[in-house]
Amino acid sequence: MSPAKTFLKNYLPTARKVITQPRRFYQDMPVSGGFMEPLGFAVLSIFIISLLQTPIMLISWAPVLSLETDVVFTLIIMAAMFLYTLFSMLISLPVNAIIYHILLKILGAKGSLEATLRVFCYYLAIAFVVLPVVFIIALFIYLVEAAGLEGTGFDLLFIVILVSIMAPVLYSFYVLFVGFSEVHHISMKRVVLALVGIPTALFLLLMALMLGLIYITEYIVL
Repeated sequence: MSPAKTFLKNYLPTARKVITQPRRFYQDMPVSGGFMEPLGFAVLSIFIISLLQTPIMLISWAPVLSLETDVVFTLIIMAAMFLYTLFSMLISLPVNAIIYHILLKILGAKGSLEATLRVFCYYLAIAFVVLPVVFIIALFIYLVEAAGLEGTGFDLLFIVILVSIMAPVLYSFYVLFVGFSEVHHISMKRVVLALVGIPTALFLLLMALMLGLIYITEYIVL
């Protein structure tokens, strides 16, 4: 069997293991040995994610697109959405890996940048859990708006559906954090502190500096 056929044959079992057994997967995952296999998994995942996300974006743009009757125009918009998602994810993959690796190193991560990038590559499989939920919510919002439905009952149902997306989103973070914990040999607390605590602290500091500058500027003007 050719390497390409072997890769495609192993793709779904690998994605399933990442989703259902993330800790065991990352414990068994090699942290070195080149980028061909993990990047191949990432590129195929991004291609599939871009295909799946296109109808979600199309539903979100439906009120605008409904004004257009040109099928060619709609197809061009769909192609543009697909290409935008594809290239933005391909570019963000190494950028996010570098940023997260720096944050993890601050909190004592012991693994290499390659290990961090490998975690990101396989973590993309979690999109197959999150995107269907997002699609259902986007479709629900579109149908409710199209039908002009309103009232307390629909508001409560809308809130319930929005809250329901929190479970897969939180699980996606868990899969990512478990991966970093395993390959860098640090606790989950340190991972959360590095990836959530540090950015939050920097954001609050930046906001405080901006408010301080605004206050000082207004004080000087007065």
